[in-house]
Amino acid sequence: MEHDFIGEFRELMQLAHRYSMQFVTQHPSEVMPVEDFGLSHVQRHVLYYIYQHEDEHVYQKDIEKAFVINRSTASTMLKSLEKKQLIRRIPDPDDMRLKRIVTTQTGRKDLEVMYQHMKAFRRKMNDILCAHIDEEDLQVFYDVLIQMKRNVQS
Repeated sequence: MEHDFIGEFRELMQLAHRYSMQFVTQHPSEVMPVEDFGLSHVQRHVLYYIYQHEDEHVYQKDIEKAFVINRSTASTMLKSLEKKQLIRRIPDPDDMRLKRIVTTQTGRKDLEVMYQHMKAFRRKMNDILCAHIDEEDLQVFYDVLIQMKRNVQS
């Protein structure tokens, strides 16, 4: 029997996205409006990625790879975050041609607020997605997802 994992993943992601948008509309007080920080959904995730990986030295090429975007899109997005004073690009001490991307104090402060809202929202969505599924089944599913990720990362 052949399984269409890609189709099922796509459909699950679309349904989860649709449900999450309905949840945001119906429960606005539980979810921080994007307008509070003037950032798009992707910009928030890029900012959070930079914050999470700062000790690993983040460069534009890392953003391009992690978010599967081209150089000009990444550059435009980073310029926008820099203009809002949420990130800075600093010369890499080992290679002056490269610019490390770091969050600013303002960026970190805003991220803390955004992260708390994102964490609560993700917890809520996880609870909804995992309702009525045994813990053992969830663990097997999670282990399989991790292995599938490894398969395509190699």
